[in-house]
Amino acid sequence: MKPKSKTENLLINKLYLDAVIDIKSQTRMWKALKVKPEFKISLSESQRILEKFAESKN
Repeated sequence: MKPKSKTENLLINKLYLDAVIDIKSQTRMWKALKVKPEFKISLSESQRILEKFAESKN
């Protein structure tokens, strides 16, 4: 097996670094998007909205 040239080593290192950075950015994005849904809407407001949609289906 012949030893790898400096250029080949640099390319492999760059590809590895790109993969690590990509995983880190994907992890940060996933954490930012991962939120608990919070709905603050009254029962009467919910009813009004649902009635509006029910009317549009008829």
